[in-house]
Amino acid sequence: MLDAQTLGEVLRALNSRGFSARRSRGARRVFEGPLKLSRGTVPVRLVVEDWEFLDYPRIQLLDRPSFLPELLPHVTADGDFCYLRPESLVLDRFNPVGAILLCIAEARDVLDGLVRNPAKQAKDIQDEFLAYWAINQRWTWKLLVGTVDDGASQAPVFRLKRDEQQLRVASTSSDEVRALASSIGYPTVEDSSSYFRILRSTVYPAAPAKNLPATVKELFAYFKTWDPALNRELQVFLEHDKDYLGFKGLMLAIETPAGWLGVSFKFDELVRQGYRRKPAHFKNWLHNAGGRTEITRIVVEDVSPKFVHSRNLMFRDLTDKKITLVGCGAIGGFLAKALSGMGAGRGRRGALMLHDPGTIGPENVGRHYLGMNSWGLPKAEAMADDLRRQFPGIVVESKVGAVSLNQKLLMTDLLIDATGKEAVSEMLNHYRLAANRTVPPFLFVSVRGNGEAVQALWTDDRRYACFRCLRRPPGPHYFQDRFKLLNASPIEGFKGCQAFTPYAVSAPMSAAALATDMVADWLKGNVSPRFRTRAMERADVNQVKNKDLEPIAGCPACQAR
Repeated sequence: MLDAQTLGEVLRALNSRGFSARRSRGARRVFEGPLKLSRGTVPVRLVVEDWEFLDYPRIQLLDRPSFLPELLPHVTADGDFCYLRPESLVLDRFNPVGAILLCIAEARDVLDGLVRNPAKQAKDIQDEFLAYWAINQRWTWKLLVGTVDDGASQAPVFRLKRDEQQLRVASTSSDEVRALASSIGYPTVEDSSSYFRILRSTVYPAAPAKNLPATVKELFAYFKTWDPALNRELQVFLEHDKDYLGFKGLMLAIETPAGWLGVSFKFDELVRQGYRRKPAHFKNWLHNAGGRTEITRIVVEDVSPKFVHSRNLMFRDLTDKKITLVGCGAIGGFLAKALSGMGAGRGRRGALMLHDPGTIGPENVGRHYLGMNSWGLPKAEAMADDLRRQFPGIVVESKVGAVSLNQKLLMTDLLIDATGKEAVSEMLNHYRLAANRTVPPFLFVSVRGNGEAVQALWTDDRRYACFRCLRRPPGPHYFQDRFKLLNASPIEGFKGCQAFTPYAVSAPMSAAALATDMVADWLKGNVSPRFRTRAMERADVNQVKNKDLEPIAGCPACQAR
């Protein structure tokens, strides 16, 4: 909160550093003053709106002295200087003066470092290149880029419309675009005769010597400096492709290691008509009189499945994998969402197959991923429909009914049992061991007791335990837990003639997280430890070590074979 005493302290501290107050309103306070750098002074405006300091005070450059680089990283089109990454520093709300002075010092140091170190300036611009690409021009527009086939030289542009709103999407997959439109609520999809020419570069976009290109001539010069191979590809296209002169302008989409860049410019209509069948002459015109043609640098947002599912991963995703999930209940619902987020159901052969015999009832929604809007629907089908809405184009198959033992069940890359029902797990374990063919790995995951712990077992090799190895073999302690985890019997609830085990919504989420982590380790190439337990804080359980578990002697499932 801003009070008179706090404001007085801030004013005195800023006045001593050359800042003076400007017209303000309410809690929003504006000050102007100098940032004193090693090579001179930069006048700035300091705006403090949030006195809780959840948001950093804004600092704007009021002037650009000659010693500042023409192209300056961390500066937006309206002059805001991004001197701190969001949440990189916690400001002390109990010390407003210190918090504000710290921000001023941080801005000064960052700006001074860029002035003194041209290499850092260039590197920062390269790292943040996409944020700068469209600033400082009269107008701009956004293009969404979906899947573009490898090797494709062009991608058609679709227009998505909803009332007065519209989006442009470039993609070589019309089905993906229509699925995207349906998912985000755009009922109309118009095919377009226009297209983006696709170019590709393996080189990170370079920081230009001065400003970003604003004309065709500057664009050619920038491409030549950034990536000569990219420039040659563009020049060959302009010289030999007659088709592009059938349009009133040229639109380019460039795929780079930093992301997509877009550029467009209109043709002079008389020149275009004159050189309609002479692209080489038109290219020469662009390098001469046509070089003054203004370009528009386009904001491009990648919405392709490849980007969506791999952006947050430091390993390959589940694209092109066939994943079978048995059980779409409390655990399976959260797990199906996680698997989809990791790319399950994507790629030429990828698919996510969901099995569950049950329907969603009011007794489920308290701890299920799905809500009351799915009441009465089969769990597998409801989950599949929800995932298709969230991830347009995903391949999800659903089977309502008990899982059946057949060869098709094993036609997968990974089978996950999230039923939490030991009888189902025993059956699947038996089928895996009895199969007369190479079988995929099986992952069993469950909530233990009333949610005190969650456990998972990965089975992929006869050298390690099967699911039945978690129980004692025939003998004095037959069928008891191999590793005693719970110190108290679970509390059961009853509804009519049905019993259920109550546990909090966090328990299936924790189980799904454990299973997701094991799938991630599989993708990384090392799923060890194959047997894992995670216990909740303050739970009355025994410690069970995570490890690659050996088969238990006398196991009736795996040792008898």
